[in-house]
Amino acid sequence: MVLVDDTVTAAQLKEILAKGYKPESQARGNEVFYCRHERPLGTRFETKICRTSARILQDELQGKEDDDTRPATPVEIRRSDWAARRESYARE
Repeated sequence: MVLVDDTVTAAQLKEILAKGYKPESQARGNEVFYCRHERPLGTRFETKICRTSARILQDELQGKEDDDTRPATPVEIRRSDWAARRESYARE
């Protein structure tokens, strides 16, 4: 069976395959479902996750945006406070 996905470029397809997704089945039109096994946090059982290429690329873009806008964690705040205190002691 040959799966044809006209919705992605060769570079995008390479990126999708590098994330562990494998083409599984033809979706509507010329889209293809890509699947991989993921292990949800807190369990040893794997779950098969299937998405279209558009969804995979959208999720990646959303993840990068979330990384840029996420608030600092308490550990990062403590480290920055410590660095500020260290600088103030150095000035004295």
